[in-house]
Order: sequence, then structure tokens, then C-alpha cells
Amino acid sequence: MQSNISKLNILLDLIVKKKGLLTQILTICENQEAILSAERNEEYDKLFIGMGAEKQVLVDEVVATDALFQKMFDEIGSDFNLVGNENKNVIRGLQDQIMTVTELDTKIRLTENRNLERIASVRAKQPQRSVNEVSKQQLLKQYKSHDKKRNKKS
Repeated sequence: MQSNISKLNILLDLIVKKKGLLTQILTICENQEAILSAERNEEYDKLFIGMGAEKQVLVDEVVATDALFQKMFDEIGSDFNLVGNENKNVIRGLQDQIMTVTELDTKIRLTENRNLERIASVRAKQPQRSVNEVSKQQLLKQYKSHDKKRNKKS
């Protein structure tokens, strides 16, 4: 069985790992923000979607890291105060890293909110086609497709 001191060191390692993951997520969010600020084109849209997929993988890693952190923290449980007296430097390191992680989390949330607002703004500016217009276009497309097939058979 691991000692509480080694569990504290594992907690510190996990929080440092989370900090690294959140830093990567923030970078992706900022890059997505830059894409949303640029003039839209198909290439940027693909890049934006690819970044979203990469970001999701990192978010999944953060969730797994958090679960492991919580499990390890729960194992230390009520002995936490005793461990604190034994190794204050590790506890202080944990506190500092948790503050940094909290700041990163806040920056990510703010950037994501700005991105969502920009996406909503872009969508609001796009002209909305009526159902009748869409239906007319679909019917015309189907007619042309059917007409080409009929001409090929002749």
C-alpha cells in the first residue's frame, strides 16, 4: 500500500498533467478564435472542425485525470491534515498548481464563450432560405437529374 506522502506526490503529478492538457486546450480555443475572426472559407471550416475533435480528445483526458485525482484524494481522506504536517512543500505545490489550473479553466471558458458568440453571430448574418425555396431547389435538382438519366437511355 502506498504511503500518503507518495499519494500526495501522485496528486501533484496529476495536477501538473492536467495543467499541461488545459494549456493545450486553451491554445486550440485561441486558434479557433483566430479562425472565427478571419474570413470564412471551406479550408478554415475544416480546420476548425479538426481542432474541435483534437480538443475533445484532450477534454476526455482531463476528465480521466480528474477521476484519478479524485480517487487518490479520497484514499488519503481524513489523513490529509496529518500528511500536511509531514510534507508542507508538496501541499503548497498542490495549492499553487490548483490555482494555475483554475485560472486556465477560466480562460478556456471565456474563450469558448467568445467563440460561441461569434458562431451565433455568423449564423445570424447568413441569409435564411424559406422552406418553399429549398423545396423548389430540390425539385428542380431532382428534375434535372431525372431528365439526364432519361436522355442517357434514349
